[in-house]
Amino acid sequence: MFKCKTILILITGVLFFGIPVFPAVHYVNTNGTGTWAQSTNENTPCSMPVANTNASAGDTVYIKAGTYNNYIAPVHSATSAANAITFRNYETDTVTISDASYGISLNGKSYIIVQGINFYNLDKFLWFQNSANHNTIAYCNFDNGR
Repeated sequence: MFKCKTILILITGVLFFGIPVFPAVHYVNTNGTGTWAQSTNENTPCSMPVANTNASAGDTVYIKAGTYNNYIAPVHSATSAANAITFRNYETDTVTISDASYGISLNGKSYIIVQGINFYNLDKFLWFQNSANHNTIAYCNFDNGR
């Protein structure tokens, strides 16, 4: 009887504490006020700073139409192309990052994908440093650097 209770407790502990976190889709808006957990719903988007702080391996961050003065600078990195962190425009929305220090800043971050964003009137368009490797910037426009 003791063995059965011990095994049951171990299985329950593994199931409760070992639940994996799955990559998710999140939404960002120029006036997003949602939390990271709420931003999985298109109707409760978060802000760009919240997305930068929380996006992790495998997540896709859809950025809704508008002009943002916060740049893309994820805190986390991914470990392979298969679980990259993606920041991209939502559907056919026009997304512009303007009047900021950078457009994209990747300090030691790898396997980040940025796609479909316009970068305009910035001090620096791209800032990759400290072994920021295996990053993809695609279908973006860069214009009018300062």
